Amino acid sequence: GGGTGHRWIDSLTSGTVTSQSSAAINLSSWYNKYREIEVNVYDYLPSADNSSLYLNTSTDGTTYDAAAGNYSWNFHSGYTTADVTSGTGASSAYVRRVGSDTKISIGSAIGNTSTNDNHWKITLTSMSRSATYNVKFTCSYSNTNSTSEPIELDGIGVRKSSGLLKGIQLSPDTGTVSFYYTVTGKGRL
Repeated sequence: GGGTGHRWIDSLTSGTVTSQSSAAINLSSWYNKYREIEVNVYDYLPSADNSSLYLNTSTDGTTYDAAAGNYSWNFHSGYTTADVTSGTGASSAYVRRVGSDTKISIGSAIGNTSTNDNHWKITLTSMSRSATYNVKFTCSYSNTNSTSEPIELDGIGVRKSSGLLKGIQLSPDTGTVSFYYTVTGKGRL
């Protein structure tokens, strides 16, 4: 909460997802009440090693857009397997961009060891303007079990056609996922 002239930050909801092939988070009660909504995903654990995580959006809070060409996204990521000095060493960094897709990729090569601290922060903006909207994400997670290297990833996705943003769905490319999440509203309208 806050007073006059302060930015409001409100805890909206939280939940636990256990062994699901996808997890929907309905935001239809809040999409038009805040300047942005932040979804934090904690202790994300896929059942399959070396999996990817995808995000789809909803304009009604119950069905999720997955048609060809709905989304455009990009991210940059990196990890190192050895000390890096002056641009040398065994490191991997990449930027990936997709201009037309059925989903937004928000992570790849994710390990499934229960001791990994896999965390995503997803920030949703322009939710109530009936326009294209942004999905910003940042995360830290451990790479596949064979390397268990820490990964940092930052990116943005856009739903390319107009509509209100009333929900998100998270799903792995294979298997199931378990995690805990919180939803926070920032900047009351």
